Parts: sequence; structure tokens; C-alpha cells
Amino acid sequence: MRKSAVLLCLVLCAVCSVFTAPGQVFHIKEGEITNGYVVRKIWLGQYRVPEITAHDLNYIPVASVPPGTPVSFPDKGKLTVHIGMERKRPFALVQVPVYAREGEQLMRLAAFTLTVKEDADRAEAASTGTVQARLRTTGTQSALATGAWHKISVDRRGIYKVDYDFLKHRLNLTGTVPSAAIRLLGHGGTMLSENNAIPRHNDPPENALQMHDGGDGTFGPGDYFLFYATGPMGWIKDSVNQRFVYQKNLYEDKSY
Repeated sequence: MRKSAVLLCLVLCAVCSVFTAPGQVFHIKEGEITNGYVVRKIWLGQYRVPEITAHDLNYIPVASVPPGTPVSFPDKGKLTVHIGMERKRPFALVQVPVYAREGEQLMRLAAFTLTVKEDADRAEAASTGTVQARLRTTGTQSALATGAWHKISVDRRGIYKVDYDFLKHRLNLTGTVPSAAIRLLGHGGTMLSENNAIPRHNDPPENALQMHDGGDGTFGPGDYFLFYATGPMGWIKDSVNQRFVYQKNLYEDKSY
């Protein structure tokens, strides 16, 4: 929670021609599958989310999935794309769902082809080394850089209450503050995946909170807010076996 200013983000758009890269064929090994997905890294010509499509999907029948694998059976070829920069060179991480059902038969993706479409003008600029150096994967300023902060720990999943007196003593508040200035940031607290290819936040994302300030828009004596915290332990959905698998956090007994 903190008192903060409002951040305004501006997005500049341009109309450019389109560059299509030749399709790349990928084969999947069992050890590359994490939580029902496989991730592939593709180098780009520009730091902008491209249009990526999957086709020539080759599935093979399997009897089951590894224990604890959450399988939601999304649409075949439905991709999740995240972009980044490595040594001033843009790339995309493409997350591809591996498992699907054809009738009663469980299928696993064995090979697929990805086709990438980018803006030709910006792709050419990137290839000639004229991409602006300020393009980067990390934010220019952390959300934690300004304001007064207090770190809260929880040891289990549930709904928590924070009142005005709690903040007054820990943040040295001298009066009321605008309710909209109070924010809650955090990653949730469950154990991170050991797969380094999975995209992650580089700054704590904002969490939802329910404000009870009497409707006057200010946070003062007698006011409080509620928030939901997942805690350090997790539950992973296993759609194949119709159950949830408990995931113990091996590194921490609390989440923040």
C-alpha cells in the first residue's frame, strides 16, 4: 500500500507495411513440456508484438499426462506471446498448448510450424542497427520507487483486513489520505516455476482490494480495506484426473 501519483502511459502507433518471416518447424520432446505447455523463443526484427500463427499441428495419441500437469485443453494452436530484449535484440517467447482431446482420445502435440508477421519498415530498421536503444524488457521506473510502503506477510490463503490504525502506525500517517492513493502490489507468493523460459513480471503487479471508506473517497479513522491473498502454497488444476494437486512451497513459509 502507498500514497502515489497517477502514472500516465502513452502509446504511439504507426502504419507500416508487413513483413512475413518463413515458417519455422519445431519438434517437441517430453522433457520440454511444463504445466501442459511448451515455450519457444523466436528472434524478431522489431520490439513490437508480432502476429504469430501456428499451423501444421502434428498430434500423436498418448495414454495420460504426467502427474500434476494441469490440462485445460485450450483451442488447438492458441498461442500466448510475450516479447523481450536480449543484448538489444528483440525476441518473442511463444507459449503453445501441448495437450488436446479428439473425442475420447488424449493427444499430445509432437511438431508444429510458427509463422511470424512483422512491420517491414521497423524490421528493416532493427536489422540495420537503428532500433532505439531505450527499448528494453524492464520498466523505466519501478512502482516501488516512490511513496511510503509497508511489507505485509501472510502464511495462508484467505481474505485479509487492513485498517487505518494499522497504516497510521507503520507509515506514520498524520491525517486522512485519498482512498485512490492506496494500492496493493504483489506476485501472489506461490513457488516460481523452475522453467526459466516462462515469462515473469519484472515489477510487482497490482492486486485488487475492496475499499470501505464510508463513500467519501478518503481513508481515515474507522476505515479499512479487504484483499485476497493466495499464500505461499498453491493448487494446480488437473483436468484429466478431475482433481487439484497441492503444491508445497519448498523455499518460503510466507508470501508478501
